[in-house]
Amino acid sequence: MTRMKANIIPSILALALVASCNSSSPGNKSSTTTTAPATTTTTTVPAFLEYAWQFDRPSDYAYSSEVVSLNDGGNLLAELKQLPADAFWTSVYKDPRAQHGPEYHACTLDPDKNIVAVGECTNFQTFIWESELMISKYGQNGQLLAGWPKFYAGPGYSWNEGQNVIVDAAGNITVSGYVISTSRIFFMAIWRFDANGNMLPGWPQYPVGNHAFGTGVIQDSNGDIICCGGCGPTGYDYLLLVKYRPNGVLAPYWPKLYQVAAGQLTFGNNLIQDSDGNLVVAGYTRPAGSANDALLDKFDKDGNELPGWPKVWDSGEGYDEYFSVSQDSNGDYCLVGRCEGSTEYLGISGSDG
Repeated sequence: MTRMKANIIPSILALALVASCNSSSPGNKSSTTTTAPATTTTTTVPAFLEYAWQFDRPSDYAYSSEVVSLNDGGNLLAELKQLPADAFWTSVYKDPRAQHGPEYHACTLDPDKNIVAVGECTNFQTFIWESELMISKYGQNGQLLAGWPKFYAGPGYSWNEGQNVIVDAAGNITVSGYVISTSRIFFMAIWRFDANGNMLPGWPQYPVGNHAFGTGVIQDSNGDIICCGGCGPTGYDYLLLVKYRPNGVLAPYWPKLYQVAAGQLTFGNNLIQDSDGNLVVAGYTRPAGSANDALLDKFDKDGNELPGWPKVWDSGEGYDEYFSVSQDSNGDYCLVGRCEGSTEYLGISGSDG
């Protein structure tokens, strides 16, 4: 898919949350949940942007007719429709502490339609890896809410990084990611906070180490917290699934580890619970002596891999990977990732893979 320019008014709401480093004031460090003074800048982006997408094979792509329109003939041109002039903004957070660099990795909405963003804030004053988990809340106008962001650093862990976030109907915030101990061991990490950013009883949890990463996270239909990622000597050897009760108790017979084939690197980037209650994981696998192939795998609610799965896609050109998965109203899975030589890819898979 190649981009080309046209005079078009865009029609999808764009949000950019940018975190940057400020090295002009004294720093501090905490091993508990803290709040730092906020410095934010909100910028309105002009209403008229010049973006369109040319589809060489338009039938290969999924789109909403409410968002894009396709013209007739040949290589179709997808045009973004009109939005209000003030629909675009950028909010920048600068940490006031000396040589601290914040960074966001994911965001979602809470029940009040506030934006909840997670990531980490790195302390560049030290000669070791040191960062705090960072959670921020923004109003719909891009203004940082009073009392945010919040920072958390677990005792014994010099690095604390949030990779993904969900918010339940009560406003509780669940964050997946990883921590690094002072002895340089990587652990999958799951944190749960109330709507005000206070750690909930029974949390955080660090289920697997040596080495392990947390990526995608969901709350399933029973209210349990399920996280995917990877673990093993490299951190990417096995696809890792863990399940916790809402109170932080590990579910029986979990965690689960999977490989596409013995000794074949397998990693999960994100997951959903589909309309049948199954767990669907998007990620990648790497055959021995080869580049990554995109991976789609499916498990029942107890974490058992279903017959006929996983599904592996190889572009034949090198490095392939799925980053995220969703399910449409027809039950098909929509996958986003990348393949060698491209930074964007959209694929559609039936519910049977």
